[in-house]
Amino acid sequence: MTAEALKDELQAAGIEYATGLERFMGNQGLYHKFLKKFVETDNSYADFCAALAQADMEQSEKTVHTLKGTSGNLGLMTLYHQADAVVQAIRAKSPLAEVQKLSEAVTASYNETCAVLKKLLAE
Repeated sequence: MTAEALKDELQAAGIEYATGLERFMGNQGLYHKFLKKFVETDNSYADFCAALAQADMEQSEKTVHTLKGTSGNLGLMTLYHQADAVVQAIRAKSPLAEVQKLSEAVTASYNETCAVLKKLLAE
């Protein structure tokens, strides 16, 4: 895959690579280490899904808030915004069905983000 094609995929997935890299003071190795950690070992998404499946709104809010923070810090902005929408809905005490609907967007964004990051990290 060309660098230009990868850049296009990053942008399409809402990954602001330059912004994320800037947060790591331009240290690409360190940034990639944290991106890899997000893809391979971060459990906030899985924990959110498990809590939501149990309709545990308190735990759902905690875990999706963690996902939001991590994704924001890494420049994964589409995922950040989708997670934020869920956080806001839970805090507004929206019906479970509405939170579940919003969580579908989180899932789609999470899957796309991880797929693109895997390509980036394989380079």
